[in-house]
Amino acid sequence: MINKMKELKSALQKKDLNLAFNLAIEIKQKALATRTCANCCKPTDHQKFIDSISYEESFISGLCMPCQEIFFRKEEDEIFEFEIPFKEKN
Repeated sequence: MINKMKELKSALQKKDLNLAFNLAIEIKQKALATRTCANCCKPTDHQKFIDSISYEESFISGLCMPCQEIFFRKEEDEIFEFEIPFKEKN
């Protein structure tokens, strides 16, 4: 699955959205079939979900509980600051 994720990243960088979409679907399907997270590739432990909504979401997105907490964090709970990469002018 790691190789597919690398292919997905490459497709996104090349802005090949059709390929990226198909790879994302393939990654999710494999994650669900193998009970691993579609994001971090760790085993999905269904006993660690905090509620039934999170549990059900795991079958939709293929995400484990820690990754759901990252992806679905509320804005007011946001603790990460993202920097936009830029090139310095010489």
